[in-house]
Amino acid sequence: MGLQYAPRLDTDGLIFTYQPGQTTIFNNFTASNAPDVSPASQGCFTGPRRKTTADGKNTVYDDRNNEYSGQPVLEIANLESSIYDLDISQTSTYTISLWVRLVQFPSKYDGTPGFSRSSGLPTKSKRAALARFDFKDNPETNHSNGYIEFGAMAPYYRNFNNVYNYKSIFTPISFGAAICTKTHMQTVYTDYKFNLNEWYLLTLQLKSSTTFELPGQSLSVKMFVNDSQENIASCLGVAWRQTQSYGNINNSIKKRFTGTVAGQPGFINRATGGTVYNNSFLNFSFFRFFNLSKLNYASFSPIKSFGSVNNNSNNGSTIPASPSQHTSFYKFSSSVNFGQLYIYNKPFNSLTYNNFKSLYT
Repeated sequence: MGLQYAPRLDTDGLIFTYQPGQTTIFNNFTASNAPDVSPASQGCFTGPRRKTTADGKNTVYDDRNNEYSGQPVLEIANLESSIYDLDISQTSTYTISLWVRLVQFPSKYDGTPGFSRSSGLPTKSKRAALARFDFKDNPETNHSNGYIEFGAMAPYYRNFNNVYNYKSIFTPISFGAAICTKTHMQTVYTDYKFNLNEWYLLTLQLKSSTTFELPGQSLSVKMFVNDSQENIASCLGVAWRQTQSYGNINNSIKKRFTGTVAGQPGFINRATGGTVYNNSFLNFSFFRFFNLSKLNYASFSPIKSFGSVNNNSNNGSTIPASPSQHTSFYKFSSSVNFGQLYIYNKPFNSLTYNNFKSLYT
């Protein structure tokens, strides 16, 4: 047999990395996975695809009805401090990449018979939260607490002409990343062009106009999928939530239905039939950005949280809580596989994808 070589990690500018089942050069954190998640294999955790017994008879996929339904596939934490060391006064670029495979969107089983049917029905979302990275409050520097959340969306089920062209169709999918502070939530997302049940390396790159030391930030934002930079569109709020999440913005807006978020492939605006603006990069301003040196918690599907980003509960001692069963079930997806995570203080390097794709493709 010939010699076999392990993938080579680019350590230049590396702030943090974690690969399920492997040792790491970093030790300033704890990592744990839900009890129903199998041991890591081939550098990844496989989502448990949780089920329930429908009416005591038939077993169906149901991400909410399981004794482990509130537990993420994987959690990484150092609640009191940070999982890495980073000098933000010397940092102007921040890049976070993670390997994911979305097997299916979240599902639930409604056991209550409908008005005109004799049995409950399974329901599947077209939106999913994938992973969330929480930064704790840092009042001494006037930074906000906040988080970065990765998510995915399937096309809206009907188009501008009210043709149900994507009814019960859950592919192609769009990936996105939401950047959320106390006063500003902004999402960037790709076109609908990717597939379920395939591995992808998702990357969000933030470039400051100065450094990240100041709480006020002007950012240039890019997204990469695998080794390709993708055109991105944007929206206020989190694209894979139905509401904008702020009192001064219409909280009942349905983003893809109204065209606030592109609804179908080609960045199509479902409301007008036109195209939502998209570009290779987008610029945003944040009055109070979060302190990138204070990443103290990350969860990988479903998403635990410290409560509303506005209530300042991520203070280094509060324990993140599981979402309520009444919460929109896009948060509960257990059908997502996760591979290696990489965080750098430099621009995205395609070697990150090319050196590790043999593990995940």
